[in-house]
Amino acid sequence: MWMRKLNPLELLEYIGESEKTVTRELGAARGTTMLRIELSQEAAAKMTYAGLDEQMKLLAARIDRKGDPLYSDDPLVRERLKSIWSRDEKEMRQMLDDIEAATICHLTIDKHTQLPSRLTMERKLAYVDESGKSRTETLVSDVTFGDL
Repeated sequence: MWMRKLNPLELLEYIGESEKTVTRELGAARGTTMLRIELSQEAAAKMTYAGLDEQMKLLAARIDRKGDPLYSDDPLVRERLKSIWSRDEKEMRQMLDDIEAATICHLTIDKHTQLPSRLTMERKLAYVDESGKSRTETLVSDVTFGDL
């Protein structure tokens, strides 16, 4: 399976709408507050599903877009690519039906500006692949917000 990288604004928006547990972390650097945000298992799985679904739709659109490396002038090649895409999309959905997802974020807030200065996210997925093997994936992202 493939997880895309962190879009911090998208993530903050999603966190705001999701079921989560927020706690204040001790030991943050002077002048900052750090929040630990843990999404519910359902919210983490839904976020993963939505991200992968979006990526699959973008991939499918590329098959018919002239000039794209996935495009072929041969309609038989395009049909074969669509068939492969359809098979893989179905397989992805089946794996996501039973996925275990956990997402934990740490948001560092500057006490003076009350704006985020850093956002880290760790997303762990556990699933069974098409061959029946248990798999685990971890995506770690770290974003530092700078001055505009």
